[in-house]
Amino acid sequence: PFYTKKESPEVHVCMFFMPIVQKDRMVYVGHHIKADDWIPPGGHVELGETAIETIKREMLEELGYGLTNEKVELFDIGIKEINNPKQVCKRHYDFVYLVYMDIPYDFVFDKGEFNDAKWIPFEEAAAKVQTPAFKQMMKNLRDLR
Repeated sequence: PFYTKKESPEVHVCMFFMPIVQKDRMVYVGHHIKADDWIPPGGHVELGETAIETIKREMLEELGYGLTNEKVELFDIGIKEINNPKQVCKRHYDFVYLVYMDIPYDFVFDKGEFNDAKWIPFEEAAAKVQTPAFKQMMKNLRDLR
């Protein structure tokens, strides 16, 4: 079982997802309000959820898109230390999945989560993202063929 935020407020698991259009070499990221950075969408695992169930729920909540038969695969994992005294959360174990899209779908992102969100080229993603673990993931995305 995953550690959920409810069961373990200080240390828990999160699922992030990067919608990509591989043929166009585009990835969808958002400028997250709390993180104050361009990061992939995602969120905390809820009790009893699998990774894919979390991704499906979060994609619907944050981007207004219900996954059907898109390919979803694990891309990377990371540990993020959180040093914000205002937050109870101190560490995330982050799993990042790719969601393969046929076209750059015009998502309706959650304005309560993101200041902005958009499709950007793989080659520009690492420059836009500042959080070290996500920045490295974006660099790894450039090598995806």
